[in-house]
Amino acid sequence: MSTAVPTGTFSPYTAKRPPIDFICQAALASIVVAAVVAAAQVPKMSDTVVPIGFATLAWVLFLVAASMLSRVGPFAWGVFRMVAFRQLLVELVVSGMLEFVFIYDHTPGEALAIFSALVVVFCLDIALLIAFSVARYQDPA
Repeated sequence: MSTAVPTGTFSPYTAKRPPIDFICQAALASIVVAAVVAAAQVPKMSDTVVPIGFATLAWVLFLVAASMLSRVGPFAWGVFRMVAFRQLLVELVVSGMLEFVFIYDHTPGEALAIFSALVVVFCLDIALLIAFSVARYQDPA
């Protein structure tokens, strides 16, 4: 009995996948830079170009990763949806707590808008990253 995999079958371990995980990690790095630069300027936002630029970069990277994911060939979409849904619930709780802290601390309007945009992309990006990381090695159903 041979343990070799026939050449015509699909294996999630050898399948070529787009670099979705690296793009999501780059988006997370962009979120961190934007948050640090914005937090350094609170309560008086003197220069918003850098935080808004990095927040925009994070959104663009997230959208690129999501569009790349939509074009993946055989993929375990059921596992992806299950993990993404549960992770999104967790991230919504974390995001809600962060937003509560921003509002409770009377964060100024301009800074609050930047932080809110960063929290939303953080929530979506983490859910996408974890769900893709889990589902990429599952057999497609």
